[in-house]
Amino acid sequence: MVPKNPMGAAPGYSRRAVLRRLGTGALAAALSGCALGPGTGSAADSVMPLRAAAKAGRRRYGAAVSSELLGKDAGYRDLIRRECDIIVPEWEMKWYNIQKNPDRYDFSGCDKLAAFASENGMELRGHTLVWHLGLPDWAKTRLKEAQGRDVLHTWMNTLMTRYAGVVRSWDVVNEAVEPTDDRPDGLRESDWLAAFGTRYISDSFKMAAEIAPKAELVYNDYGTEHNARWSRDRRVAILRLLERVKGEGGRIDALGLQSHLRLGDPWDPKAFGEFLREVQDMGIKPIVTEMDVRADRASGDASAIDAKVADLYTSYLETVFANSRCDTVVTWGLTDRYTFQRRRYADDRPLPFDDDLNPKKAAAAVARILRDEG
Repeated sequence: MVPKNPMGAAPGYSRRAVLRRLGTGALAAALSGCALGPGTGSAADSVMPLRAAAKAGRRRYGAAVSSELLGKDAGYRDLIRRECDIIVPEWEMKWYNIQKNPDRYDFSGCDKLAAFASENGMELRGHTLVWHLGLPDWAKTRLKEAQGRDVLHTWMNTLMTRYAGVVRSWDVVNEAVEPTDDRPDGLRESDWLAAFGTRYISDSFKMAAEIAPKAELVYNDYGTEHNARWSRDRRVAILRLLERVKGEGGRIDALGLQSHLRLGDPWDPKAFGEFLREVQDMGIKPIVTEMDVRADRASGDASAIDAKVADLYTSYLETVFANSRCDTVVTWGLTDRYTFQRRRYADDRPLPFDDDLNPKKAAAAVARILRDEG
């Protein structure tokens, strides 16, 4: 999650052999930024559009999009139109943006994205309904009052019914675990938890299922991929959350893997694959919802860094597809020109297209995996 600012047929597990073929050592090396060799080496001038590649592989590809940029950058707009069949609002659909005060809604940004999606045969993903950083100030007080659940239901019902014709997948609850808060259940201390207790998560999914019974309902979170204690703790906490919600009668269809990756971070693809299989065995489908690859600690020229980034896209997505029925890949942005990562890392190159909107090695790698894996 970045603060402030019709699914095809699902492939099965036929790529588990990838893990056996590579072995954890080779895969971990790739995920740490070491090139795997040829195959993701250079982006051809005629890289297959990601939208077409995903369709060929019975998947869907999309990106987080800014309504403001769609309106003022024609090249960006054309790139999104060509490459994506899903778009996700960067910030336009967050509660603090839509309803800054209790008596007025502002859907202007969302409506622009919904219109663009409809005009171009795209799906608009709903992002996000319940998030600890998404609350307007007035709601933090209202939720704790006697009619707090009515406030939550009104918010969810207003948004979900308005975009029922174009949104088929909703991030219902976002980032509800935080093991470092030292709760036995691993949940994050938040205004939501203070207002409603631990059942706010299952209650939110129940409300969403009643409002949009045919929509895909997603729990979305980050930090599940690393070979580090904090990431292992997050995996455990997320599994407990999924089990708890199902046990309390909530319906979760998919787990959103935010997938904000970084070259050089410690990885454990074997443990991550086991986690994905546990999720899938619960009847919950993992999907990739916010992927990018930071390279702020990588060495070499732009071409060498782009090759390492492409290798990480390759290895990560191969692991996901080998261990789940993932049918959706969304990157948090499409071009380095507008990546949010540059707010802190000025020269970062985390996305499939460069500043000039040309495909990088990562675009070629993602296109190949979307088309061929499975």
